[in-house]
Amino acid sequence: MGVKKNIFLFLLALPVWGFAQQDTTKILDDVVIKAFAYDRPLKDVPASIAKISPVDLERFSNTNILPALNAQPGVRMEERSPGSYRLSIRGSTLRSPFGIRNVKVYWNGLPLTDYGGNTYLNLLDFSSIDNLEIIKGPGSSLYGAGTGGVLLLGRNTINKNKVFTDVQGGSFGLFRYRVGVEKTFSKFNIGADFVHQEADGYREHSAMKRDMIGIRSKVLVGKKSSLAFNFFHSNLSYETPGGLTQIQYDTMPSMARPGADSKKAAIYNKTFFGGITLESEWGRWTNIASLLGNLTDFENPTFANFEKRDEKGLGFRDEIHRTGEKGKFTAGFEFQTGRSLISVGSNIQGRFVDIGNDVRFRTTTYFLFAQYDWNLPGDFFLTTGLSANSLTMKYDTLLVDDYVSVNKRMPGLILSPRVALLKKLNGNLSAYVIYSTGYSPPTTDEVFPSPAIYNSKLKPEYGTNYEVGLKGAWTWIQPSLTFYSFQLDQTIVKTGTDEFTNAGRTSQNGIEALIKIDPTSK
Repeated sequence: MGVKKNIFLFLLALPVWGFAQQDTTKILDDVVIKAFAYDRPLKDVPASIAKISPVDLERFSNTNILPALNAQPGVRMEERSPGSYRLSIRGSTLRSPFGIRNVKVYWNGLPLTDYGGNTYLNLLDFSSIDNLEIIKGPGSSLYGAGTGGVLLLGRNTINKNKVFTDVQGGSFGLFRYRVGVEKTFSKFNIGADFVHQEADGYREHSAMKRDMIGIRSKVLVGKKSSLAFNFFHSNLSYETPGGLTQIQYDTMPSMARPGADSKKAAIYNKTFFGGITLESEWGRWTNIASLLGNLTDFENPTFANFEKRDEKGLGFRDEIHRTGEKGKFTAGFEFQTGRSLISVGSNIQGRFVDIGNDVRFRTTTYFLFAQYDWNLPGDFFLTTGLSANSLTMKYDTLLVDDYVSVNKRMPGLILSPRVALLKKLNGNLSAYVIYSTGYSPPTTDEVFPSPAIYNSKLKPEYGTNYEVGLKGAWTWIQPSLTFYSFQLDQTIVKTGTDEFTNAGRTSQNGIEALIKIDPTSK
């Protein structure tokens, strides 16, 4: 505790510049949605989208985003132990016993979901996100493969000079501190911060620790172009206590599964992620091009085995927009490719023992997309969108001292359309209908799960979504009501010990209602 005390005193001694009182007075109708490139007030967007502002995030917790997401209808986020997340949007966790799958995640416009379909959302510190949008249902017309929804995470641009620090403590050993600096110049800005967070957890063998360094900058290039840089390195570790039987839970709910400590069951993830984005304007045309890459060193000693991964990925996304009197045109493509070296060995008291079970996955995925938003007479707005998606997955196994190709997966070119129509009933109320489809290929974790058996028969999921809704926005109240029916074919579900199979069709129907009230608005 002496080290923590010294750090605490040191942080308190740091000077802090740039304090400004935040004006929380707002008009709810001014909430602008970026999802699907709409750039419109929420009530004028023909989509089921939840917008979470910085005030909403900090209302519940300033250590993770879980409480703010759980306040949204149709969204459920779980944390089985500190740092171990599971995210469900309209029941999308049918195939996800842990982790985040079938939900596409972007951070500052960069695809955080990797080429293998996995998302390490727990690498990000709470301070890396100050606004987010949740798209419910397939977003494939603009965001590629996935039927479970899209999560758009962002952090606002730097607009002041300051050095900052904060320290937090709490129950179950929670301790967090952050230091950073932001500086603006005439043609560029830069910000950097370091965040440390640790906690012991409520259950035995559920401690976590994360150190994250983030750097972001924006440089003006010419009169109407800019370069944005977003990078982070995260070193995360957390223990996994395992599941309990009903008798064990009734006896002591805080206990870990017997053997968790001796097996040193945990996850260790060291990742570097970064990207460069060039945004340019030419009259009514805007082009946004991003180049990104990631390096991940992943280890997971479990009750059954010990898995190691070495992952390297590269990606590119380009989107172009043209705004005219009759509507807005959006088109582009996204490309990701990567290589995963996976070794599954025995776990002997937390030590990795090689048993020669090494494989290599080489994955390439891309999609092309186009969308047009029509401003029609009679206060009608029509959106038509289409994407063409492709995935290639090559599986190699290590024999003696070289890799040998065993199988090749090519689901083919999948078309995913989206049509949405919105009618403004008056200045405060709108109604909309949506038809959309999507597909979701199996992830690397599902094709090659922890039992180290390659599943060549696993097929992608295909989903069709029907939706109708009402949205309103008055000075201090913002209601919404949505009815949806989502039909999923070739549903991927878990069977046995981390094995997966296609289980036919499922029907996911629901009603979502939300009323946001802010009596301080004017």
